[in-house]
Amino acid sequence: MVGSAVSVKCRFQRTTRRRLLPNGSLQTIDAIVYVPRDTTIATDDKITFGSGDYKVFSRNDAIDGSGTTDHLKLELIKWVAT
Repeated sequence: MVGSAVSVKCRFQRTTRRRLLPNGSLQTIDAIVYVPRDTTIATDDKITFGSGDYKVFSRNDAIDGSGTTDHLKLELIKWVAT
């Protein structure tokens, strides 16, 4: 992760999944990342993986069969400098 000097073990999957936004537009998700449940990360945070920068589009808890959070699932979009 950029700016926090923290490396996190993860599973990174490139994708081209599309999400329908409330305003009717479509957003392409460029990657899905699974990280440990105790990872501190929020929507709009910047992540660097390999040579690419990404923005956290969504953060969801992955719940196991006993109702506890097993890991976090992050949907990422490519980072666009503004």
